[in-house]
Amino acid sequence: MQAYAVMNVAFLYIAEPYQCYHGASLALALGAYAGVDVVNYYNFPETREHLKRIGRVMGAPEPDMKFLDRSFPIKMHEAAKRLDRVKLMLLRQNAEELNQYDAIVATEYTAGFLRKLGVTRPKLILVLHGAGDRLVDDEALMRDFDFTLLPGPKVEQYSLQKNLVRPGHYATVGLPRMDVCAAMQQDTPEGLFSNPRPFVLYNAHCKRKLSSLPRFMPALFKGFKGQSRYNLVVAPHIKTFHKSLGMKTRFMKRYNAPTIHVDTQSDRLIDMTYTAHADIYVGDVSSQVYEFLVKPRPCVFLNTTGIEWRNNPHFLHWNLGEVVDRPEEVMPAIMRAQEVHARYRPLQEKLVKDSLGDPVLGASKRGAAAIIRFMK
Repeated sequence: MQAYAVMNVAFLYIAEPYQCYHGASLALALGAYAGVDVVNYYNFPETREHLKRIGRVMGAPEPDMKFLDRSFPIKMHEAAKRLDRVKLMLLRQNAEELNQYDAIVATEYTAGFLRKLGVTRPKLILVLHGAGDRLVDDEALMRDFDFTLLPGPKVEQYSLQKNLVRPGHYATVGLPRMDVCAAMQQDTPEGLFSNPRPFVLYNAHCKRKLSSLPRFMPALFKGFKGQSRYNLVVAPHIKTFHKSLGMKTRFMKRYNAPTIHVDTQSDRLIDMTYTAHADIYVGDVSSQVYEFLVKPRPCVFLNTTGIEWRNNPHFLHWNLGEVVDRPEEVMPAIMRAQEVHARYRPLQEKLVKDSLGDPVLGASKRGAAAIIRFMK
């Protein structure tokens, strides 16, 4: 870092608290270098406690944190749950302060707009916060970043083919989130049920056009109430509930039953507790399936729209378990998932390495070292 007496780095979390699980361990690893000062900027007030928690489990000092400044109009949009609009307004209001840093590290593409808002001094660094296969509408914004940390060879190959990154301006390091989640795996989801049965995790995507919740949840509710082999944890992506003014939360809670636990707000939705401890995964297009498969286990995938998924790279993970097209098929598939798992396990092991890198752990330190090399 010959060009810097002190390198000042801002980590930017402009979405819900789940984002800090993708970047905070990287911030801690980077801040451990002599001559590097890191400040964590956050949008949601709850993110502060999550940043503190991550610091504790990683055995690090409490991180420097700052709540992003916001005007009265921004607060009005927040109250109306216009959260996507709030992101751009926050970037605009805080652009002058962020422009004083040497680097800005973000975990979502939206930060690429900072260049259009006059933030020209810092290097913009992107940390991809998933290793899935889904086509992302705004992935072209990756080109607005000076440097990108990629999770594994699969995403590296895709990003190069699409000209989203260029040689010398990216590093494939793994997923820093996995380091945090490994440190938290002692937090088992005890006390959810009054019986010791294994549990199935149902992890639906948050986007309405992709989510399997409306079509498949009634069948899962009926099916799990009528069997005695498994419990069910319903844990959709946390963003499912942040724009609904509480209506989706109240609607989903009606599915709670002695063998069904619906989680709409706990920390377990974002700290990988459920993916670490579930016995079977049921889902649609969430990248969390790869986090679940760090330890190979049975999966069932729900084809909500009847899409032709075979040979489609954006549904590659659907080759890792049985795919069902109709709600009446889901319970039989779950009941035979353990029996048929052996046929999927070899490909699960291969795609986890392709998606998350090998080894899975250590991405935070590898990512920090890559940033240091780039900034030199």
